[in-house]
Amino acid sequence: DIKRSYPQEGSWATRPIWMVMKSKEASAETEQQLKMLKQFKAESNWQMLEELTVHEHEASAPHDQPHGKWLEIDRVIDKTENKRMQERSVLYTVLDYLSLPQPRTTQRETLDGRLMLGHGTRSREEALGKAKGTPAIDWDDVEFIDWWGSLLSYQGKMLRDGGQPKEEELDETVEQKKGRPSWARHLSALVSNFESPR
Repeated sequence: DIKRSYPQEGSWATRPIWMVMKSKEASAETEQQLKMLKQFKAESNWQMLEELTVHEHEASAPHDQPHGKWLEIDRVIDKTENKRMQERSVLYTVLDYLSLPQPRTTQRETLDGRLMLGHGTRSREEALGKAKGTPAIDWDDVEFIDWWGSLLSYQGKMLRDGGQPKEEELDETVEQKKGRPSWARHLSALVSNFESPR
């Protein structure tokens, strides 16, 4: 006979999360970068709509079409939104993740008692011991729990959470409308500034 221990222990799994706090701010640099990108998108929309109307009546290569310009701008904004979210986060690891009620990624208060401060692989005993010393969460200060990190886009996270991405309404001044640089040159400069190593 095969000896078995009772009760049998369930599978042990952990999951890193980023808890976005209302009281925690992103860096001024990231906030300015995001503001500039959204401003640029707002300024470019009318020009792109005009180009789109033209392209609907002309055969052009896919990479020349305005759709690609919108996609590139949205990609960089999304990446910056994710960066902002992570800068406003406190890192935790959810212990015994598989035992959470479904759907797991909607849980909040049920995480009490199973959160370990920080990320990193530890033994079960060490993780449980560290969780006991983790301060209680002020759930009133929690804006959003990011369960996906870099694995999912900002837009995707908002849709999973059942919300809508927040976009500030940016007004365009008369001065900003004059002498507007080409979208490609301006966006290239913004992307280079954002993606250049620090």
